[in-house]
Amino acid sequence: MLLSLIDEVGMTDLETYKKGNIDKKFFSKIRNTKCYNPSKNTATSFVLPLELNLTKSLTCLERPASRIHAAAGSSS
Repeated sequence: MLLSLIDEVGMTDLETYKKGNIDKKFFSKIRNTKCYNPSKNTATSFVLPLELNLTKSLTCLERPASRIHAAAGSSS
């Protein structure tokens, strides 16, 4: 899950959405929608500021339905 990735890298929500150039309202929607399924562009907006390793980055970008959830569960 996206919020788990943010916690894992030690960034605050504010740092993440500002660094990813994501609107506060949109980030709030993501945070509050349990089954939110981000587009590839949205996933990319989070991969870059979170500075994920290659494996986690590719996992986030490969499949629409489970990319961020799967990356949260994979090891570094």
